[in-house]
Amino acid sequence: MWIGKIEVPEELINAQAERKLVIFAGAGVSMSPPSNLPNFEKLVRKVESKTGNLLRWESEKEAPDLFLGRL
Repeated sequence: MWIGKIEVPEELINAQAERKLVIFAGAGVSMSPPSNLPNFEKLVRKVESKTGNLLRWESEKEAPDLFLGRL
């Protein structure tokens, strides 16, 4: 089956119809338009900038999720 310019395999269509389709999408899927969401590092930097310099994130010394946990 063709959807626009993309040929979708019949197995995929059938799996969706049978409610057996699971799509795994990585975090980067939301970075392109129209969502334009930042990657994790840019998100942490944006959060860091809103703290009024109470805490600084040193990316070479600390994982981004640990920094967010300290907040």
